[in-house]
Amino acid sequence: MESELDKELRYHVERQTEENVAAGMSAREAREAASRMFGEVTQIEEECRDMRQTQYLENFVQDVRYAARMLSKSSVFTVVIVLTLALSIGANSAIFSVVHGVLLRPLPYPQPERIARVFYRSTSYPKFPLNPWDFLDFRARNRSFENFAMYTHADVQLSGTGSDPVKLSAFRISSGYFRVLGVQPVRGREFDFSEERKGNGNVVILSDRVWRNQFGAAPDILGRKVLLDSQPYTVVGLMPAGLDHPGNSYNSVAYGDTVDAWTSVYV
Repeated sequence: MESELDKELRYHVERQTEENVAAGMSAREAREAASRMFGEVTQIEEECRDMRQTQYLENFVQDVRYAARMLSKSSVFTVVIVLTLALSIGANSAIFSVVHGVLLRPLPYPQPERIARVFYRSTSYPKFPLNPWDFLDFRARNRSFENFAMYTHADVQLSGTGSDPVKLSAFRISSGYFRVLGVQPVRGREFDFSEERKGNGNVVILSDRVWRNQFGAAPDILGRKVLLDSQPYTVVGLMPAGLDHPGNSYNSVAYGDTVDAWTSVYV
């Protein structure tokens, strides 16, 4: 671009010089008159650069060089600047991740806008979870929702796999829980109503992550007995890879148990 600019300016000066000579001026007078007409060449070049907006890149390069020279003269100041920038970028990234995960990113289920969470509300507690008996009553009388289910979180210890016991994040859930989310096991089945009763709930649905990491992706996993908190549970289902609980950031096991363990509801 600089070469083209020089050629263009020389062309205009030479053409004006030729016109001046044709008008009767000497060659020296003609060039001086042409130079006076166009003014200072350096100034014209700067104006052309401004019009082409190439000065921004040049100014940026100059600023970077100047900043590098200044930072190289004071190592302490440079360290402080780098740490300040690192902390600022890290804090902004963390805040954006939280906002994106909580407010912006939709739930990873079919038709997430149709999923609602039901709470009690009072002057003291704006969001208080349902108790198990109210949940059973609401589900029996439900006329407003397509499905109604309940869950509660509980950590469990998996043992008897031939290695050291492993702590897992689990959810006690009612039947119909996965139908509420619009998903289903890739193998096996979901819990049924009979398994909600006390003594009938020793069944478990495994996440894909647990199936692969703890059981080596065993093809005969359905029907196998596993020990959760030293109690035998029968595997009745296996969920697809990447499935997350609405309130959880990683895959987990989900198992059915007595109604006494439920603490909140998803519908």
